[in-house]
This record gives sequence, structure tokens and C-alpha cells, in this order.
Amino acid sequence: MPLSDDEQRRLDEIEHALHAQDPDLAALGRAPVVNRRWLLGGVLFALGAVVLVVGLVVTAESLPVGIAVAVVGALLMGGAVAIVALSRATVVSLRRH
Repeated sequence: MPLSDDEQRRLDEIEHALHAQDPDLAALGRAPVVNRRWLLGGVLFALGAVVLVVGLVVTAESLPVGIAVAVVGALLMGGAVAIVALSRATVVSLRRH
């Protein structure tokens, strides 16, 4: 259920006051989101590595299928790196404000 405009305005005021009074404490409130992104990135990277190896093994039986599976694994690994890189950029931008 979304917040009303008045509730959202009050929440924004409270958040702004917290950032002004104690930026370190305010940064802690966002830390779990970053940690979840790192965890998701790690899991996707590991899954991508497994899929990549499976694709390489499958190429012995069917070259096109093996290549397709290996490419999917590589894309998963690339997506995982992007997730982690974006979460790092978010942390850097939060520290600048």
C-alpha cells in the first residue's frame, strides 16, 4: 500500500533530518540493501560459472547447444558483476551527499 502524499512528505522530512544530524547512522540504514545486492551478485556469479562449465561440457555432444548454454552462463556472470558495480556506485553516491 503506497503512502499518501502527506505521509511521504513527513517521511522525507524525517529522513532528511536524520541525514543532517547523524550521517553515519543514516548510512547504516541503507547498508542491508547493499549487502543484499552483493549477495545476489555472488550467487548469480556462481550460478553463471556453473552454467558456463555445463555449456563447455555439453559442447562435446552438441556444439550449438553447448555454445548457447556457455553464453548464458557468461551473461549471468556479467550481470552479477553489473549488480555489484551498481551497488558500489550507490554507496559512493550516498557518501557524497
